[in-house]
Amino acid sequence: MSANEDIGALTGTGSTEHLDPGRKYGFPDPSNKVNWTCTFCKKVCKGGVYCLKQHLVGGFRNVTKCPTCLEHVREEVKVFMIKKAEAKNVSQMMPSVDDADEYDDVEELGT
Repeated sequence: MSANEDIGALTGTGSTEHLDPGRKYGFPDPSNKVNWTCTFCKKVCKGGVYCLKQHLVGGFRNVTKCPTCLEHVREEVKVFMIKKAEAKNVSQMMPSVDDADEYDDVEELGT
């Protein structure tokens, strides 16, 4: 996998099922895809896979920390969440003012 494919997968422009550790340590409810169940403590997280990842990592005020999650899993999910946030910030960056000036030199046609 190339670096561009990796970033594309992290920013949501590609499939993340093989990269996303939240999908390794939880499973969706077949009747309600927003509900995810933690494989460690069997808690149902009702905010999607992102909420499940917050539950695994802990330290977020909208979810409770998983009491039985292994430390290496906690670290794996945390690193993934940080990398994904950084990739998202990079992909959403606005061009600098200097870059925008290149397009201001539009030639007007004679009237």
